[in-house]
Amino acid sequence: MRTHHPRLLLVVNVLVWMLVGVAERAMAVTFTEFPVPTVDGGPWSITTGPDGALWFTESFANKIGRITTAGVITEFKIPSANSQLLGGITQGPDGALWFGEEFAGKIGRITTDGVITEFPVPAPSGITTGPDGALWFTELGDKIGRITTAGVITEFKIPTTLSFPQAITTGPDDALWFTENAANKIGRITTAGVITEFPMPTPGFRDLRSITAGPDGALWFTETNAAIGRITTAGVITEFPLPTKGSVIQYITTGPDGALWFTDTFANKIGRITTAGAITEFPLPKAGSGPTGITTGLDGALWFTEQTPNADQIGRLSLPALQVSPSANIAASGPQGGPFSPVSFAYQLSSATDSLNFAISGIPTWLNANFTSGVASTTPVTVTFSLMNLGSFVPGTYTATITFTNTSTGIGNTTRTAALTVVPPSVSSQITNLIALIGSFNLPNGIVNSLDAKLEAALATFNAMKTNSIGTACNQLGAFFNEVAAQSGNKVTDTQANQLISAGNQIKVALGCL
Repeated sequence: MRTHHPRLLLVVNVLVWMLVGVAERAMAVTFTEFPVPTVDGGPWSITTGPDGALWFTESFANKIGRITTAGVITEFKIPSANSQLLGGITQGPDGALWFGEEFAGKIGRITTDGVITEFPVPAPSGITTGPDGALWFTELGDKIGRITTAGVITEFKIPTTLSFPQAITTGPDDALWFTENAANKIGRITTAGVITEFPMPTPGFRDLRSITAGPDGALWFTETNAAIGRITTAGVITEFPLPTKGSVIQYITTGPDGALWFTDTFANKIGRITTAGAITEFPLPKAGSGPTGITTGLDGALWFTEQTPNADQIGRLSLPALQVSPSANIAASGPQGGPFSPVSFAYQLSSATDSLNFAISGIPTWLNANFTSGVASTTPVTVTFSLMNLGSFVPGTYTATITFTNTSTGIGNTTRTAALTVVPPSVSSQITNLIALIGSFNLPNGIVNSLDAKLEAALATFNAMKTNSIGTACNQLGAFFNEVAAQSGNKVTDTQANQLISAGNQIKVALGCL
């Protein structure tokens, strides 16, 4: 086992234009490359491990490699010589990594501690975890294999001879889907072993390689010399020709942004295709790097292998991420009817690289944003949320989740909680408001003075802040109720009396009157 710390890192920003239809806004990505310790190691396939690191095969060095998201590389030697690790590697259901050894004729298993076990099987290639808790793999001898985590192997014969099956993945329909490189077909096998084949609509050798489940419920695959393909679970195939001539497409994976990402070995590019078929290409910083395997890391970046002797690196491609600061949530409070504090909240939206589109959703009715969508760049934009429409809110706590969405790449989506706490108004303000209500009724002066006097006496007693003053204040409030009752239906209408009694009852509650 060898551990290699990052050296001679190459970080490059690459700016390209969308290549489908009318050119769209340019998107910048950042490449970082990490040299593999073993010279001419030939890093090939790559996957995300259960430990958050990336695990890859080294086809020529006969090793399994591990790289942390910080770029620290460790290598583990395969026990069998000349395994020729040109197949896949995948995270198993048992917390280990599983891989195919084509030349050695074995399925390999490696724990995150580097302990390797091998299981003999003829010429395995692609491998994936199935929906049944077993590992499923392709055999170049026209078979699909299944291996349990205990090492029990079952094989299923593919109907087409000389089909040369390559990659395999679990579909959204809980079946396994695979490419038949020489037969020019996409295959499907249920966990019971029932196989269906779908011929490619375009005649001629399509050289089918990698396949993955897409974000749209379909399967996406690579046609090495021609196109990116898509097949629905019903078997409907669509092909998207590549813009670059001389391309050799290898692996494909679903990215963190809801698009599909693939490697173009001969054109020396990383490609991106949306589910609508729009293709973007990003040239690698170093010529002749030969990108091959690709996967999405837990850090939200694309990780890929560069397998030529000219490179021998693990690459990382990061997309523009939305940044929202500060991290604090929104919290405002105040008495019913106001005032509330603070009255506004500001957040800065930015991107570390390039510009991106964003949208803000989930804003409650009691907040107003000065904008809900726009463009964020390396220069922050400020969105301000202001309190509004609070007059009808009764005492209580009101919460909402505000979502900030990166609509360009989907990276950096985040939320903030908004909380409004409305507390009952103070006794003093309630009594003052009740006196004002009485004044609005245009009652005879004698009645107004009598009611006001009782309320003012209760207020004066309460403001004296003596422990034994609450009972006195409650009694004085009781005298107010008696006066209202005596005048109800006479000088005070029933409606007015009900309003006064309702407001007075709220004061009783606030005072703690029994």
